[in-house]
Amino acid sequence: MRIVRYLPLLGALPLVGCLLSGQFVVSFDIQNPLDITSPSNVIPIPIDLTTESVYNDYKEDISGIVDAALVGEIENAGTSAVDVEFWMTAGTTTYTTAAQVRGDPGAVPVWGPVHLEPGARQAIGWDESAALFSGRQTLLGEVKGDGQFTLYPLGPSAAVAYRFIIHRGALVVTIDAGM
Repeated sequence: MRIVRYLPLLGALPLVGCLLSGQFVVSFDIQNPLDITSPSNVIPIPIDLTTESVYNDYKEDISGIVDAALVGEIENAGTSAVDVEFWMTAGTTTYTTAAQVRGDPGAVPVWGPVHLEPGARQAIGWDESAALFSGRQTLLGEVKGDGQFTLYPLGPSAAVAYRFIIHRGALVVTIDAGM
């Protein structure tokens, strides 16, 4: 399910007149549940903003990312502690291993990490998630570019066995557009 809302705001500039600006929110659900069973079995999450009419209507006017968050629950279903983070690649990529993602020279970490002990399950709400989003500029580049990118949930960079499950996850982005 995708949720798109447009939030118009009216602002005044002294001695210049009125300027209409606005924000819109786009949400992309993540496969539920998303079960990452090992570093050699990662699952790409393709994001295509061009499927959203409000994005297409205001793409030329996008000026910034107001906020971004990955929300849901993360469960450590493995036997060792895990630090979960999300990486992003430009365009649609279909990597199946963490090494392939990290080996892409354009791939960047954009969120996390969240540390979970074995058997732990943690809800990730808006405020906590927004604070973990480190890739705003990179995300803005993709949003202002072709609007297509791929997210990858990854565990530790070392070749450690892990398994984590994302429940009811979603990427939520609030985009600023001056019109």
